[in-house]
Amino acid sequence: MNWLFVVFTVIAGAVLSVQAGVNGALGKKVGTIEGSFISFTVGTLVLFLLTIFMGKGNILAAF
Repeated sequence: MNWLFVVFTVIAGAVLSVQAGVNGALGKKVGTIEGSFISFTVGTLVLFLLTIFMGKGNILAAF
């Protein structure tokens, strides 16, 4: 099981470096603030969908 965490860590590191390139290109294309807005919106949407379909906790407990 520990090797699985190592694999996920390596994949996460690779994805972070790809994300930096994508965000840089997006910032040049649409503008820095607009690129950040798009990046955060997509990330929020993905996390929202993961929470709905794969979440096991009680999100209402935060309130």
